[in-house]
Amino acid sequence: MNLISEAYNKALLKEDFESDGFYVYHGTRREFLDSLGEAGFERIFTAANGGNMYGPGVYSTYRLARGYQNTNGTYGSYLLKMKVKSLRNFVIYDKDIATKVYKNPSIDFQLRKIFTPEQYRELISSRYIDYDKICNTRNDTYTSTCALSLIQSLMNYHPNLYYYINGYIFFGHNDGYVCLIEDFKNVYPVGISKDGGNTFEPFNADEKYSKNDVDIKWQLGKRNYALYKSLDDMPYHYTNNFARIVKDGKCNFLYRGKPFEEGPISPVWFNEAPETFNNKGNCLVLLGGDKLILHLDSKTKQFYVYYEDGTYLCNLNDLASFVDPSTNSLKTFTFDDTDDDF
Repeated sequence: MNLISEAYNKALLKEDFESDGFYVYHGTRREFLDSLGEAGFERIFTAANGGNMYGPGVYSTYRLARGYQNTNGTYGSYLLKMKVKSLRNFVIYDKDIATKVYKNPSIDFQLRKIFTPEQYRELISSRYIDYDKICNTRNDTYTSTCALSLIQSLMNYHPNLYYYINGYIFFGHNDGYVCLIEDFKNVYPVGISKDGGNTFEPFNADEKYSKNDVDIKWQLGKRNYALYKSLDDMPYHYTNNFARIVKDGKCNFLYRGKPFEEGPISPVWFNEAPETFNNKGNCLVLLGGDKLILHLDSKTKQFYVYYEDGTYLCNLNDLASFVDPSTNSLKTFTFDDTDDDF
């Protein structure tokens, strides 16, 4: 057992709360350090972990004295200090932190801030949610039970609301002081310790991924749940600023420069498409029996469609008017050669 001293713990908390941002700690193993530095936290790896009692997310502690028990145990012998980008839309059961973030520790107050009035009414009127258990922490030393009740109810019965809460801060009997970060890209490592948190060295993370990447599944679930629910498959991150999505066996793309609310780039879904565009902004897709080239103009930020030989067809927004929906292929155009008007 290698517990950090209480005095040192208090000094860390003072430093963290007064700095720009909120810091948490996460135990890991040596073999994971390179990937964390290159790509930050990825839902594709963590979501498969069978220990995610509170659902997929980055599990961390915000107080080392209780949250990180030893340097050679379950969590690994390395300890990462990580910065949480934002505590916006977190449900916070720690009254001190909740007061700093919301100016009010009430859970009901927090939920009213997180959800729209319509969503809030859906929440409190649900027969699947024990609202008093979620909000009433007067006689509950371990607020993990409150958080678990809320998380499970949302995941199982109100998934459209689940994605609006970005994380949870609570205290558990076995887990200690927990910060669960639901959006995998809302946190990135800044320091590393090999001695259980007594000393930290800088941890250099690639800003392109760890600081600026997007957790597509989380953000799409929050901002366009109807599209998210309809998809058969989607990636966890962008490649060359694009992410292929699949619905009913047909393909389309999300573009990083386009809001999630606007959905995919094309009004027409393609029979086949590669995983992403190349670094020149081009992509060869199959529509029925026709091969088409999609092109993103780097200056106008508009998408255009060309035949495989490079002949211009149309603006991508207008592609539907060139397609026969019954066959999902290009319409056959015929011309009347007897017309002498031209």
